[in-house]
Amino acid sequence: MERPKIGFIGLGNMGGPMAKNIARAGYPLTVFDLRKELIEVLVKAGARPSTSPKEVGETSDMILTSLPNPEASESVWLGKDGVLGGAKPKSIFIELSTVQPDLVKKIHAQASRKDIMVVDAGISGGVKGAEDGTLTIMVGGEKEVFDKVLPVLQVIGKKIYHVGDIGSGMIVKLVNNAIGHINVVAFIECISVGLKAGIDVNTLYKVISQGTGSSRQFETRFKDRIMENNYEPGMKLDLVYKDSKLMEDLASQLGVPIFLTSVAHQVFEMGCSKGMGEKDYGILMKLWDQFRGLN
Repeated sequence: MERPKIGFIGLGNMGGPMAKNIARAGYPLTVFDLRKELIEVLVKAGARPSTSPKEVGETSDMILTSLPNPEASESVWLGKDGVLGGAKPKSIFIELSTVQPDLVKKIHAQASRKDIMVVDAGISGGVKGAEDGTLTIMVGGEKEVFDKVLPVLQVIGKKIYHVGDIGSGMIVKLVNNAIGHINVVAFIECISVGLKAGIDVNTLYKVISQGTGSSRQFETRFKDRIMENNYEPGMKLDLVYKDSKLMEDLASQLGVPIFLTSVAHQVFEMGCSKGMGEKDYGILMKLWDQFRGLN
């Protein structure tokens, strides 16, 4: 059976590794990014370059995007020279970027007029998960379409869930991210109290990692980032701030109060205002270093 032709747009920290895994799996792959040097990396991995999102749509059966913000996603899918302008009937759009559920529904509504299918596929697992092909993926859309895209998603992820109708993937992603991001702020401020009180950082890690205060975020962002003073992304603080804002907007739209999410959002905003946005968001520890009088 002939494999579908895949298009991939957005070849950054997450998109680049995912696209590489698709190329390595033997799928015919066409790629696009505004940064030509990122396209060249994928060409060396066997992909075909393109000059616009529209061209990716013209040459692909399934198109995936991994883009930094909702504005970029809307432009790539629906804008001038966007994917929709070139895509064929019966093709499938797979939105991997973190965007508003309403934007996914808008893309779905416009694509449906051309007999094009759409799913939203929120991803979790960070850059390492993208590199290793072990992402957790939360897919919203019709079950029939989910079944069609599943073999491709299994190349980039290991735990793949169909979570509901179109837009549901983004909702689950925003909920998941908000919980994880709150957790990082919580352990940074609490660890800082322990450090200020004179407890050794290695002692704090050893005990907490075996106690009820431990979490996957603690094991990765604290142990592998903060303790190693390694703040190369990873997950950029700018993107955490963007995701947090999307969660606030969704909660406001639904009329659900989110007290802790709002407090964490203010912390992210503070870090961005101090020029930390391009670093991994473990760098928020530097704020509490300042509060402890270290710099």
